[in-house]
Amino acid sequence: REEGSVNRSSLDFFLTTVNDPALLYANEWLTFARGKVYIRVSQRIFAGDQRKCIDVATVEWPEKLRGQGRFTAMLDSIRKACQFPIYVENVLEPRLALYLEKRGFSRLPSDPFFTDAPPCFILFGPLQQP
Repeated sequence: REEGSVNRSSLDFFLTTVNDPALLYANEWLTFARGKVYIRVSQRIFAGDQRKCIDVATVEWPEKLRGQGRFTAMLDSIRKACQFPIYVENVLEPRLALYLEKRGFSRLPSDPFFTDAPPCFILFGPLQQP
């Protein structure tokens, strides 16, 4: 397997389960040759409505493998498999924040109780081309 390539079986399996209406919560560490991503199905409230979401909670990727399209491919796979909002929490890397905005994600307002918290992003519609 190519260094840093996606373990397609874990991503595909997770994505086959997310469209089950009975599934309210699930989580999975997606493993890669040199990194991993923690995603989950969650319930979040937006504009007063509870919505099923796909959360990208943790991305652990070696610096030398960043910017090569692996995260892009994962987001594209998620969006192709389901139309639930995609929520990316606590983005620590400014480069990733800019990338998410280019792809059509909106930066969420800061929590008034945790003003120092890293920004979170949400995507309700289609992904924009990078």
